[in-house]
Amino acid sequence: MPIAPSTGYTNLVENLGQVTNKGLELTVNIRPIDTKSIEWDLTFLYTKNWNNVDNLTGNVPNPFLTGAYDAEMRAVVGKTVASIYAPVPQQSPDGKIVVNPATGLPLVNTTVLDSNGSQNGYYGSGLPNYTMGLSSHLRVLNFDLNFSFDFRYGGVMYSQTAELSEFVGNSESTVYNDRKPFIIPNSVNAVVDGSGKTTYIENKKFIGNADGAGQSDGYYNYFNNPANIGSLYQNIIFDRSFLKLRDISLSYTLPQQWASKIGSSRASLGIYGRNFLLWTPKSNIYVDPEATNFGNDLTGNFGEFATSPLSKSYGVVLKLTF
Repeated sequence: MPIAPSTGYTNLVENLGQVTNKGLELTVNIRPIDTKSIEWDLTFLYTKNWNNVDNLTGNVPNPFLTGAYDAEMRAVVGKTVASIYAPVPQQSPDGKIVVNPATGLPLVNTTVLDSNGSQNGYYGSGLPNYTMGLSSHLRVLNFDLNFSFDFRYGGVMYSQTAELSEFVGNSESTVYNDRKPFIIPNSVNAVVDGSGKTTYIENKKFIGNADGAGQSDGYYNYFNNPANIGSLYQNIIFDRSFLKLRDISLSYTLPQQWASKIGSSRASLGIYGRNFLLWTPKSNIYVDPEATNFGNDLTGNFGEFATSPLSKSYGVVLKLTF
Protein backbone atom coordinates (compact mmCIF):
# COMPACT_ATOMS: atom_id res chain seq x y z
CA MET A 1 0.00 0.00 0.00
CA PRO A 2 1.39 3.47 -0.83
CA ILE A 3 2.00 5.72 2.19
CA ALA A 4 3.29 9.23 2.72
CA PRO A 5 7.07 9.51 2.04
CA SER A 6 7.32 11.70 5.13
CA THR A 7 7.10 8.48 7.16
CA GLY A 8 10.46 7.42 5.74
CA TYR A 9 8.86 4.78 3.51
CA THR A 10 6.80 4.81 0.35
CA ASN A 11 4.96 1.50 0.73
CA LEU A 12 3.49 -0.60 3.51
CA VAL A 13 2.82 -4.33 3.25
CA GLU A 14 -0.51 -5.26 4.81
CA ASN A 15 -3.46 -7.56 4.27
CA LEU A 16 -5.49 -6.41 1.31
CA GLY A 17 -8.85 -7.11 2.88
CA GLN A 18 -11.43 -9.83 2.40
CA VAL A 19 -11.74 -11.59 -0.95
CA THR A 20 -14.27 -14.33 -1.67
CA ASN A 21 -13.61 -17.15 -4.11
CA LYS A 22 -16.33 -19.64 -5.03
CA GLY A 23 -15.41 -22.30 -7.53
CA LEU A 24 -16.87 -25.06 -9.65
CA GLU A 25 -14.88 -27.89 -11.19
CA LEU A 26 -16.32 -30.60 -13.40
CA THR A 27 -14.40 -33.57 -14.83
CA VAL A 28 -15.85 -36.08 -17.26
CA ASN A 29 -14.02 -39.24 -18.38
CA ILE A 30 -15.46 -41.32 -21.19
CA ARG A 31 -14.30 -44.20 -23.38
CA PRO A 32 -16.24 -44.07 -26.67
CA ILE A 33 -14.42 -47.07 -28.16
CA ASP A 34 -13.00 -50.07 -26.35
CA THR A 35 -12.04 -53.02 -28.49
CA LYS A 36 -9.00 -55.25 -28.77
CA SER A 37 -7.51 -53.19 -31.60
CA ILE A 38 -8.91 -49.71 -30.85
CA GLU A 39 -9.13 -47.80 -27.57
CA TRP A 40 -10.18 -44.18 -27.23
CA ASP A 41 -10.24 -42.25 -23.95
CA LEU A 42 -11.45 -38.65 -23.57
CA THR A 43 -11.21 -36.38 -20.52
CA PHE A 44 -13.11 -33.08 -20.32
CA LEU A 45 -12.43 -30.52 -17.59
CA TYR A 46 -14.42 -27.37 -16.81
CA THR A 47 -13.54 -24.87 -14.08
CA LYS A 48 -15.08 -21.57 -13.05
CA ASN A 49 -14.15 -19.27 -10.19
CA TRP A 50 -16.27 -16.42 -8.88
CA ASN A 51 -13.84 -13.89 -7.40
CA ASN A 52 -15.07 -10.84 -5.51
CA VAL A 53 -13.46 -8.21 -3.30
CA ASP A 54 -15.79 -7.96 -0.29
CA ASN A 55 -13.98 -5.25 1.65
CA LEU A 56 -10.59 -3.56 1.88
CA THR A 57 -8.33 -2.50 4.71
CA GLY A 58 -6.27 0.68 4.76
CA ASN A 59 -7.05 4.18 3.58
CA VAL A 60 -7.01 3.50 -0.17
CA PRO A 61 -10.45 2.49 -1.53
CA ASN A 62 -9.02 0.90 -4.68
CA PRO A 63 -5.37 -0.08 -4.01
CA PHE A 64 -2.96 -0.18 -6.95
CA LEU A 65 -1.49 -3.63 -7.54
CA THR A 66 0.54 -3.19 -10.72
CA GLY A 67 0.43 -1.33 -14.00
CA ALA A 68 2.20 0.15 -16.99
CA TYR A 69 2.08 3.83 -17.97
CA ASP A 70 -1.56 4.86 -17.47
CA ALA A 71 -2.99 1.32 -17.35
CA GLU A 72 -3.53 -0.07 -13.88
CA MET A 73 -4.66 -3.20 -12.10
CA ARG A 74 -6.53 -2.44 -8.89
CA ALA A 75 -8.53 -4.26 -6.25
CA VAL A 76 -12.00 -2.73 -6.15
CA VAL A 77 -14.84 -3.68 -3.82
CA GLY A 78 -17.61 -5.38 -5.74
CA LYS A 79 -15.29 -6.42 -8.59
CA THR A 80 -12.52 -8.98 -8.95
CA VAL A 81 -9.14 -8.55 -7.32
CA ALA A 82 -7.63 -8.06 -10.80
CA SER A 83 -9.67 -5.14 -12.16
CA ILE A 84 -7.99 -3.30 -15.03
CA TYR A 85 -8.43 0.44 -15.55
CA ALA A 86 -7.04 2.88 -18.11
CA PRO A 87 -7.86 6.24 -19.68
CA VAL A 88 -10.93 6.53 -21.90
CA PRO A 89 -12.01 9.34 -24.22
CA GLN A 90 -14.26 12.10 -23.02
CA GLN A 91 -17.83 11.69 -24.22
CA SER A 92 -20.78 14.00 -24.76
CA PRO A 93 -24.07 13.23 -22.94
CA ASP A 94 -25.26 11.28 -26.00
CA GLY A 95 -22.10 9.15 -26.13
CA LYS A 96 -20.11 10.88 -28.89
CA ILE A 97 -16.34 11.26 -28.57
CA VAL A 98 -15.23 14.80 -27.68
CA VAL A 99 -12.04 15.82 -29.49
CA ASN A 100 -9.52 18.60 -29.25
CA PRO A 101 -10.55 21.22 -31.84
CA ALA A 102 -6.88 22.01 -32.54
CA THR A 103 -5.72 18.43 -33.22
CA GLY A 104 -8.83 16.35 -33.86
CA LEU A 105 -7.61 13.84 -31.24
CA PRO A 106 -9.89 12.57 -28.46
CA LEU A 107 -9.77 14.42 -25.17
CA VAL A 108 -9.03 12.34 -22.08
CA ASN A 109 -11.98 11.83 -19.79
CA THR A 110 -11.88 14.02 -16.69
CA THR A 111 -15.26 13.00 -15.28
CA VAL A 112 -15.39 10.82 -12.17
CA LEU A 113 -16.69 7.44 -13.32
CA ASP A 114 -17.12 5.52 -10.06
CA SER A 115 -17.61 5.94 -6.33
CA ASN A 116 -13.83 5.77 -5.76
CA GLY A 117 -13.23 8.97 -7.70
CA SER A 118 -11.52 7.28 -10.65
CA GLN A 119 -11.46 9.10 -13.97
CA ASN A 120 -10.12 6.01 -15.75
CA GLY A 121 -12.49 3.58 -17.40
CA TYR A 122 -13.02 -0.01 -16.32
CA TYR A 123 -11.84 -2.34 -19.10
CA GLY A 124 -12.59 -5.62 -17.35
CA SER A 125 -11.05 -8.24 -15.12
CA GLY A 126 -7.70 -9.87 -15.71
CA LEU A 127 -9.22 -13.19 -14.60
CA PRO A 128 -10.96 -15.53 -17.05
CA ASN A 129 -14.69 -16.21 -16.81
CA TYR A 130 -14.05 -19.93 -17.07
CA THR A 131 -11.56 -22.47 -18.44
CA MET A 132 -11.99 -25.78 -20.23
CA GLY A 133 -9.67 -28.56 -21.22
CA LEU A 134 -9.95 -31.61 -23.44
CA SER A 135 -7.44 -34.44 -23.61
CA SER A 136 -7.57 -37.48 -25.83
CA HIS A 137 -5.74 -40.79 -26.12
CA LEU A 138 -6.44 -42.93 -29.16
CA ARG A 139 -4.78 -46.31 -29.74
CA VAL A 140 -5.21 -48.07 -33.05
CA LEU A 141 -3.25 -51.32 -33.15
CA ASN A 142 0.36 -50.26 -32.41
CA PHE A 143 -0.22 -46.53 -33.00
CA ASP A 144 -0.94 -44.05 -30.18
CA LEU A 145 -2.22 -40.54 -30.78
CA ASN A 146 -2.41 -38.13 -27.82
CA PHE A 147 -3.43 -34.47 -27.74
CA SER A 148 -4.79 -31.88 -25.34
CA PHE A 149 -6.60 -28.57 -25.86
CA ASP A 150 -6.87 -25.68 -23.39
CA PHE A 151 -9.60 -23.06 -23.69
CA ARG A 152 -9.87 -19.94 -21.57
CA TYR A 153 -12.76 -17.56 -22.03
CA GLY A 154 -13.08 -13.98 -20.88
CA GLY A 155 -10.89 -11.49 -19.09
CA VAL A 156 -8.76 -8.73 -20.56
CA MET A 157 -5.04 -8.00 -20.64
CA TYR A 158 -2.69 -5.09 -21.25
CA SER A 159 -0.08 -5.59 -23.98
CA GLN A 160 3.02 -3.46 -24.42
CA THR A 161 3.77 -5.53 -27.53
CA ALA A 162 0.53 -4.21 -29.03
CA GLU A 163 1.43 -0.68 -27.98
CA LEU A 164 4.83 -0.94 -29.66
CA SER A 165 3.17 -2.31 -32.79
CA GLU A 166 0.91 0.75 -32.85
CA PHE A 167 3.87 3.05 -32.16
CA VAL A 168 6.01 1.81 -35.08
CA GLY A 169 3.11 1.31 -37.50
CA ASN A 170 3.24 -2.48 -37.68
CA SER A 171 -0.25 -2.98 -36.29
CA GLU A 172 -3.11 -3.66 -38.68
CA SER A 173 -5.10 -0.82 -37.13
CA THR A 174 -2.50 1.75 -38.27
CA VAL A 175 -3.49 1.35 -41.95
CA TYR A 176 -6.92 2.78 -41.24
CA ASN A 177 -8.09 5.02 -44.10
CA ASP A 178 -4.95 4.06 -46.05
CA ARG A 179 -2.97 6.18 -43.56
CA LYS A 180 -4.53 9.34 -44.89
CA PRO A 181 -5.88 12.14 -42.67
CA PHE A 182 -9.31 11.38 -41.23
CA ILE A 183 -12.00 12.72 -38.94
CA ILE A 184 -13.01 10.52 -36.03
CA PRO A 185 -16.56 9.34 -36.89
CA ASN A 186 -19.36 10.92 -34.85
CA SER A 187 -16.90 13.12 -32.95
CA VAL A 188 -17.82 16.53 -31.56
CA ASN A 189 -16.23 19.67 -30.14
CA ALA A 190 -17.28 21.08 -26.79
CA VAL A 191 -18.14 24.79 -26.83
CA VAL A 192 -18.57 26.73 -23.59
CA ASP A 193 -20.49 30.01 -23.81
CA GLY A 194 -20.15 33.06 -21.57
CA SER A 195 -22.55 31.66 -19.00
CA GLY A 196 -20.54 28.47 -18.63
CA LYS A 197 -23.04 26.31 -20.51
CA THR A 198 -21.47 23.58 -22.66
CA THR A 199 -22.86 22.65 -26.06
CA TYR A 200 -21.52 20.20 -28.61
CA ILE A 201 -21.02 20.80 -32.31
CA GLU A 202 -19.91 18.53 -35.14
CA ASN A 203 -16.15 18.05 -35.33
CA LYS A 204 -14.62 18.88 -38.70
CA LYS A 205 -10.95 18.71 -37.74
CA PHE A 206 -8.85 16.16 -39.63
CA ILE A 207 -6.15 14.19 -37.84
CA GLY A 208 -3.21 14.91 -40.13
CA ASN A 209 -3.35 17.61 -42.77
CA ALA A 210 -5.85 20.34 -42.09
CA ASP A 211 -7.52 19.94 -45.50
CA GLY A 212 -7.65 16.14 -45.25
CA ALA A 213 -5.56 15.68 -48.39
CA GLY A 214 -2.55 13.44 -48.98
CA GLN A 215 -0.62 11.64 -46.30
CA SER A 216 0.94 13.22 -43.24
CA ASP A 217 3.01 12.38 -40.20
CA GLY A 218 0.20 13.95 -38.22
CA TYR A 219 -1.82 10.79 -38.85
CA TYR A 220 0.69 8.92 -36.72
CA ASN A 221 -0.28 10.86 -33.60
CA TYR A 222 -3.52 8.91 -33.32
CA PHE A 223 -1.50 5.75 -32.59
CA ASN A 224 1.06 7.45 -30.34
CA ASN A 225 0.58 7.08 -26.59
CA PRO A 226 1.70 10.54 -25.42
CA ALA A 227 -0.38 12.25 -28.13
CA ASN A 228 -3.53 10.16 -27.87
CA ILE A 229 -3.90 8.79 -24.36
CA GLY A 230 -7.65 9.16 -24.66
CA SER A 231 -8.35 6.30 -27.05
CA LEU A 232 -5.09 4.35 -27.52
CA TYR A 233 -5.81 1.93 -24.66
CA GLN A 234 -8.90 0.65 -26.45
CA ASN A 235 -6.52 -1.07 -28.89
CA ILE A 236 -3.92 -2.37 -26.43
CA ILE A 237 -6.20 -3.73 -23.70
CA PHE A 238 -8.10 -6.58 -25.26
CA ASP A 239 -9.82 -9.92 -24.76
CA ARG A 240 -7.41 -12.53 -23.38
CA SER A 241 -9.49 -15.55 -24.43
CA PHE A 242 -7.69 -18.29 -26.33
CA LEU A 243 -7.85 -21.84 -27.59
CA LYS A 244 -4.54 -23.66 -27.61
CA LEU A 245 -3.41 -27.05 -28.80
CA ARG A 246 -1.23 -27.62 -25.77
CA ASP A 247 0.49 -30.74 -27.02
CA ILE A 248 0.15 -33.54 -29.54
CA SER A 249 2.12 -36.75 -30.07
CA LEU A 250 2.03 -39.74 -32.35
CA SER A 251 3.99 -42.88 -31.52
CA TYR A 252 4.38 -46.39 -32.84
CA THR A 253 5.11 -49.36 -30.58
CA LEU A 254 7.53 -51.69 -32.33
CA PRO A 255 6.68 -55.39 -32.52
CA GLN A 256 8.02 -57.36 -29.58
CA GLN A 257 10.32 -59.44 -31.77
CA TRP A 258 12.05 -56.26 -32.96
CA ALA A 259 12.51 -54.89 -29.45
CA SER A 260 13.81 -58.19 -28.11
CA LYS A 261 16.72 -58.06 -30.56
CA ILE A 262 18.25 -55.27 -28.49
CA GLY A 263 17.24 -56.77 -25.18
CA SER A 264 14.26 -54.44 -24.70
CA SER A 265 10.89 -55.55 -23.41
CA ARG A 266 9.15 -52.60 -25.11
CA ALA A 267 10.24 -50.04 -27.69
CA SER A 268 8.37 -47.13 -29.27
CA LEU A 269 9.24 -44.32 -31.64
CA GLY A 270 7.25 -41.11 -31.85
CA ILE A 271 7.06 -37.42 -32.70
CA TYR A 272 5.60 -34.60 -30.61
CA GLY A 273 4.85 -30.90 -30.62
CA ARG A 274 4.04 -28.57 -27.75
CA ASN A 275 2.53 -25.12 -27.58
CA PHE A 276 2.52 -24.49 -31.32
CA LEU A 277 -1.11 -23.86 -32.34
CA LEU A 278 -3.00 -20.90 -30.88
CA TRP A 279 -6.31 -19.23 -31.70
CA THR A 280 -7.13 -15.80 -30.24
CA PRO A 281 -9.92 -13.22 -30.75
CA LYS A 282 -9.61 -10.77 -33.63
CA SER A 283 -8.60 -8.03 -31.20
CA ASN A 284 -5.44 -9.94 -30.24
CA ILE A 285 -3.11 -10.47 -33.17
CA TYR A 286 -0.05 -9.74 -31.05
CA VAL A 287 0.78 -12.14 -28.23
CA ASP A 288 0.08 -15.41 -26.52
CA PRO A 289 -2.24 -14.43 -23.62
CA GLU A 290 -0.27 -16.70 -21.30
CA ALA A 291 2.90 -14.66 -21.83
CA THR A 292 3.71 -12.30 -18.97
CA ASN A 293 6.68 -10.69 -17.28
CA PHE A 294 4.66 -9.17 -14.45
CA GLY A 295 5.24 -12.20 -12.25
CA ASN A 296 3.73 -15.59 -11.57
CA ASP A 297 1.31 -14.42 -8.89
CA LEU A 298 -1.80 -12.24 -9.10
CA THR A 299 -0.01 -9.43 -10.95
CA GLY A 300 0.74 -11.78 -13.84
CA ASN A 301 -2.93 -11.46 -14.79
CA PHE A 302 -2.35 -7.81 -15.77
CA GLY A 303 -0.73 -8.74 -19.09
CA GLU A 304 2.73 -8.38 -20.59
CA PHE A 305 5.35 -5.68 -21.12
CA ALA A 306 7.10 -6.53 -24.42
CA THR A 307 7.92 -9.98 -23.11
CA SER A 308 9.59 -12.69 -25.15
CA PRO A 309 7.34 -15.13 -27.03
CA LEU A 310 6.56 -18.39 -25.31
CA SER A 311 8.65 -21.30 -26.53
CA LYS A 312 7.41 -23.96 -28.93
CA SER A 313 8.94 -27.39 -29.07
CA TYR A 314 9.01 -30.23 -31.54
CA GLY A 315 10.89 -33.48 -31.33
CA VAL A 316 11.36 -37.16 -31.87
CA VAL A 317 11.14 -39.59 -28.96
CA LEU A 318 12.57 -43.08 -28.72
CA LYS A 319 11.46 -44.99 -25.62
CA LEU A 320 13.11 -48.26 -24.59
CA THR A 321 12.08 -50.39 -21.63
CA PHE A 322 14.53 -52.98 -20.30
